[in-house]
Amino acid sequence: MRTFLSIKILDKLKDKIQLLQKRLLKDGIKLVEKNNLHITLKFLGEINEAKLKQTKELLKNIKFKPFKIQLKDIGVFPNKNYVRVIWIDCKSDELIYLGRQINTILKSLFRPETFTAHLTIARVRRKIDLKEFLEKECYIGEFECSYFELMKSELTPNGPVYYVMQSYKK
Repeated sequence: MRTFLSIKILDKLKDKIQLLQKRLLKDGIKLVEKNNLHITLKFLGEINEAKLKQTKELLKNIKFKPFKIQLKDIGVFPNKNYVRVIWIDCKSDELIYLGRQINTILKSLFRPETFTAHLTIARVRRKIDLKEFLEKECYIGEFECSYFELMKSELTPNGPVYYVMQSYKK
């Protein structure tokens, strides 16, 4: 099954993100659906039941206190000259620490990676001039995070559908 770890976004912030996404309505850009907006802590990929069980057990060792996340500023992957993903920066030292802690705790099961705190809002399918969009300031808001979730992702012809498998609270 295809899995990842994520943090939910409040609906009122999702509404603000959708207003921002409207400025990206161009051919060649696929917007992330409102119900799929989230902060990815780690993409785990395809895993079997045995690895899922091990992952769930290891994640119980994560320790954190509730913390604030500020959604502000636009970023892109891999770079501004070749944009494939458009995202909102998630500003929080505690979030970065949580991402690193997850990488460390799961290193026996998954390849460690550099954690970039971001919320994907769109994927770009071809070269498009986004200079004007990227130069504008962006502030979505702030929220408190007190848990993260292990998610299952099912790919469908209409896009991915996400299911919560387990929550991990402070």
